[in-house]
Formats: sequence, structure tokens, C-alpha cells
Amino acid sequence: MGDYAQDIENNTIGYHICNLKEKLFAASPYSSFNIRCVRNVGYCFELLLEEELL
Repeated sequence: MGDYAQDIENNTIGYHICNLKEKLFAASPYSSFNIRCVRNVGYCFELLLEEELL
């Protein structure tokens, strides 16, 4: 049962991150960004500059 609870938690977090990415893209479609997981900390939002995209 423990694995099941962990799978639900991972899917819930992934679902919310996906919704957040969609909203950020809709608000600013020409900005590039990344949301990444930082172990034992949480999530990190990074705004990518043009030089980093090349």
C-alpha cells in the first residue's frame, strides 16, 4: 500500500507542475523557463536567457 500512496503523490505533484507550466506559457509564450526538482528542497523556477537556449 505504501507504493500506491507514493505513486498518487508523484502524480498529483506532476499534475500541478504541468498546470503551472501551461499557465506560465499562456501568460508569456515568448519567455523560456524551466521548473526542476531540487532534492530535499522543493522545486526551482528558472528563467532561461537567450544565450542559454543556443
